[in-house]
Amino acid sequence: MNQTLAITLCESPAANAISAMDDNWVVATIFGVVGFLIFISILSRISGTNEQEKTKREVAAYIAEGSMTPEEGERILNSGNRGCK
Repeated sequence: MNQTLAITLCESPAANAISAMDDNWVVATIFGVVGFLIFISILSRISGTNEQEKTKREVAAYIAEGSMTPEEGERILNSGNRGCK
């Protein structure tokens, strides 16, 4: 009789709902972690792009004030692009 009661409780709709909620939390956690990693990746790319633009503006300012030749500026800007596409 006790085995029948245990089997009945495990097959109840409430037990199935609790089991489904456990699965939903696992899926939600995985999606949350993946979403967070994508967000961090995007922030990293934005930061890198901003730094590149800042460097270009600084080199342009040095060229404009005459403390650097355009060829030197071009060499500096192209030195960071080796192997990157």
